[in-house]
Amino acid sequence: MYLIAYLMSVLWKSNDLTAYYQETERIINTALNKGEICLKGNYPLVSLNIWDARWNGKYATSNCFVAYMDGEQQKFLNGNFAVELDDNMNILAVYRQ
Repeated sequence: MYLIAYLMSVLWKSNDLTAYYQETERIINTALNKGEICLKGNYPLVSLNIWDARWNGKYATSNCFVAYMDGEQQKFLNGNFAVELDDNMNILAVYRQ
């Protein structure tokens, strides 16, 4: 009986994770298809809104803001975004959601 309950909980979590990943891809692809680029270049990422950020391995989502460095200045973009990042967490492009 415990094994069945355990297997059911794993299956339920698996379905939830699949739905979560699918929603992450939908959010990112919607922003990319919209094509509204707010920032393009190579800027060190300072922060995203971590409370509801999502990540697919190449793009992160951030609601409310993105903070980055532009030379010696810290700058902010306000809004909801999909952020393309390189392996060193540098911003390559920011797309408005």
